[in-house]
Amino acid sequence: MVASVEIEHVFKYPIEQVAKTHLNKYPNPMEPRVQNMKTLEHKNDNHQRIYYFRRLIICQNLIPMALRKLNFMNVDNFELEEEGWIDYAKRTMRLKSFCQTFTTYADIRESSVFTTHNSNHNWTVLRQQGSVEIKGLGYFGLIVEAFAQQAMRHGAYQATSIMDTLLKEQATEKISSQGHDSNQYRTNA
Repeated sequence: MVASVEIEHVFKYPIEQVAKTHLNKYPNPMEPRVQNMKTLEHKNDNHQRIYYFRRLIICQNLIPMALRKLNFMNVDNFELEEEGWIDYAKRTMRLKSFCQTFTTYADIRESSVFTTHNSNHNWTVLRQQGSVEIKGLGYFGLIVEAFAQQAMRHGAYQATSIMDTLLKEQATEKISSQGHDSNQYRTNA
């Protein structure tokens, strides 16, 4: 059986800002389970205005100790690989990620598409799908899938909440720095 999660979220910011924030959001104190992020590959196609990247994300294992009785799940950290394409000409960002740690027994994948909002081109729509399939564990695999599905849903909503917070902070900092500059100009004039 395959357990899946789908979410849709609107960021009230332009896709260029959302993409930049996504690339820089971790590690972050709002999500301490993401311990490290390492860029494995990146390239710019300036002619077609596409930025490609591939990253390794190290996350703290959140699987409950009761499920860690299975040796393959009893690890301190797990690794996710994320691959992404930012198409500046079409104003889209596509992401694909999968868990590298449990591949013998589990297939955990996620895909995300960020596009401009139909009615407001300064907003960004995220459509995300995730799936988890546990192999070779019979009925116990269904329990693990159910847990993984809940964890994936929680993680997706937490990630969008972190993005919203970071985007809002950036907007506030921008307004604050613009206000500071203009006040300074008036004082010196």
